[in-house]
Amino acid sequence: MPPVLGHWQTGLLSVDYRPSRDGVDSARSVILEELAECLRSGVARPPGCPFGVDLPAGTPGRWLLLEPAEITFGAMVGETFDYRGEGLTAAFIAVEDRTAGGDLPAPRPRVHRMSVDFGVTLRQDGADLEVQHWAYTTLRPWPR
Repeated sequence: MPPVLGHWQTGLLSVDYRPSRDGVDSARSVILEELAECLRSGVARPPGCPFGVDLPAGTPGRWLLLEPAEITFGAMVGETFDYRGEGLTAAFIAVEDRTAGGDLPAPRPRVHRMSVDFGVTLRQDGADLEVQHWAYTTLRPWPR
C-alpha cells in the first residue's frame, strides 16, 4: 500500500440497471399489445386503459389509432420497469343513435379525438412481462 498524505477519497457508487435492446423490444411489444386490447374494447372509457373520452364509460363505439405512442424506458424500481409513452392519438367513433322516429334521420356518428401521454409500469412474471399499472401524464381532447 502506498503512503497516503491526507484522507482516502472515494466517489459515490452509482449503479444504473437498464434493459438490453431485446428487453426494451419485449416491453414495447407488451405495451403495444395492451394498448391494442384497449382500442378493441368498443367502449368510450376502456377499463384499466390509459385513455378515454368524456362520455359515459359504457358508451359503445369503435376506436381508431391515428398516431402510435413513442415508447421509451424510464427506470427500474425494484422488480418493476417504468416506461413512458408520448403522443398516442386516437379517435373514438360513437355508435349512431338509432332511436330517431318517423321521417327524421338518425344522428350521424360523432368522432371524438384525443391524445395522451402516459406512464406504464411493467412487472416481471416468470419469463414474461405484464402491465402492472397505467398512469396518465396528460390526457387532452384533440383538437379543441
